[in-house]
Amino acid sequence: VETSVPFRRGELRSPEKLAVVGPDGKAVLAQMRSGSNWPDGTIRWLIVVFEASAGPGTYTLEPGDPPATPLLVAEEEGRIVANTGEVAVTISAAGDSLLQSIAAAGSDGQFAPVLTGKADLVLTRHDGVTFHASLKGKSSRVHIEERGPVRARIRQEGECCAANGEKLFNYILRWTVYRGRPEVFASVTWI
Repeated sequence: VETSVPFRRGELRSPEKLAVVGPDGKAVLAQMRSGSNWPDGTIRWLIVVFEASAGPGTYTLEPGDPPATPLLVAEEEGRIVANTGEVAVTISAAGDSLLQSIAAAGSDGQFAPVLTGKADLVLTRHDGVTFHASLKGKSSRVHIEERGPVRARIRQEGECCAANGEKLFNYILRWTVYRGRPEVFASVTWI
């Protein structure tokens, strides 16, 4: 479940001591971050993502501690890996490619590659000239927007260029995954 919760000015400085409590009275797996802040720095809108694992009923935001769970994102050997348990997305931390691989868990629990190699964003202008994110080399920037434990989001941004160096658009590419889910969501914003 994803939602945003409004707060009055001065009411909430940090979501660290908040938990989502299910209909059974127990905290469920959740993560929270500020969506926007008041001029005094307090949270105006709190973005809440949680697993409704207690089943149907009312879930409330209360003071407390969420269950301890590992984060979905790890940084290792120059790579960023978002692993949901069902799918693993691997991206170069250096920004020299958009995607290194997507692997899925088999029936034996082992990950097998579904997609490997270097991915690219390609635009073709009306005159037939193609623009590629890969032609800008290492100009791409990579940022982990959310690490989990429920949702992970990795943001990549850079420029699309033609072979002659002409620029067309900048892009923002976001990869999003959720714990225990096999889907990988990719969204592109052209600037």
